[in-house]
Amino acid sequence: MPSTVQQADSQYALDWSKWPVPTMPDLKVVPWGNIDSFWQHDLLSEPVDTERTNALSLSDYDLPIDADAGNAPWEGVSYGMPFNIINNATPLTKVWDMSRPITWNWFTPKFPITRVPLPNLVRRGGDPTNSFDMHCIAWNEESKILWEAIVLNSSPFNRLKTFGQCDWVCGYDGGGRGIERWDCNKPWDAPGQPMGVVAANVPKFPLVARWEEIQKGRIDHMIFAVLPNYAPEKVGYARGTDGDWVGHPCRAGERLRLKAEVVQRFAPGTAARIVAQALHEFGMMIGDRTRGKGARTGPAGIELTQDRRWDQGDGNIGPIGRMGLMLSDFEVIAQ
Repeated sequence: MPSTVQQADSQYALDWSKWPVPTMPDLKVVPWGNIDSFWQHDLLSEPVDTERTNALSLSDYDLPIDADAGNAPWEGVSYGMPFNIINNATPLTKVWDMSRPITWNWFTPKFPITRVPLPNLVRRGGDPTNSFDMHCIAWNEESKILWEAIVLNSSPFNRLKTFGQCDWVCGYDGGGRGIERWDCNKPWDAPGQPMGVVAANVPKFPLVARWEEIQKGRIDHMIFAVLPNYAPEKVGYARGTDGDWVGHPCRAGERLRLKAEVVQRFAPGTAARIVAQALHEFGMMIGDRTRGKGARTGPAGIELTQDRRWDQGDGNIGPIGRMGLMLSDFEVIAQ
């Protein structure tokens, strides 16, 4: 029976700061690794939207862009996005998607249940406690099927919510889909592919920076980014948006490139330099928000894996440290 980290590691509940932050495994197969996708395209020769770029430095919009991950839990949270490796033999678990309604075929109800391959220990964003959006990524390297879920949680009380059907639920009531299945054997936007669970309606996992890429000395893709809020429009590859800050220079799907001179702040060969180089070559994409309706302040950052090596290093490469990036260190790519 699968369990959350909070359930499995409850011996740390009195002091989550002692919880052992995991090390994420290296990938044998990268999602869409052999299929041309937008996050693999470099931005070095792309023109700049001067008006939007200049607006980034205004006090209303400029804010720190964090690159934090793998820390000892603070207030029950270790930052970063963990992921789960599954295979064709991983048992299927019933998950009720709270974002979908019950439908009826005459007098027979059809419940919004998806059977999902979940490992015995299910890692989610916000671990070790039930924090943030509880994003879950499960990657099957054998079949090249990627599962992404939001607000994935297990509780005995879920049986009451689901008429005795499920211990696991996902999704926001009335929100977008709570769980999606991507087939990485075909393009991410091919007919039949899902819309995704993040606001921009794109896959998230291939845009998350992993420590194994630091060890290789290079990140060859765009990095997923979040802001507390942004403009209500969408642009580029984004197919959805949840922003409501009218006039903000960034929209869902906005691609931003780190300025070349900012890259030089970081010593060659360091984790910070490798991340900065990726942000310069491939950029970051605004894919979701961290605060609710009407927000003007809150955390912003790029998505790294929940891996202790970002915080501690690995013996050969030191920790990423505080990069000290600001939104005004970037330029908006014209779209």
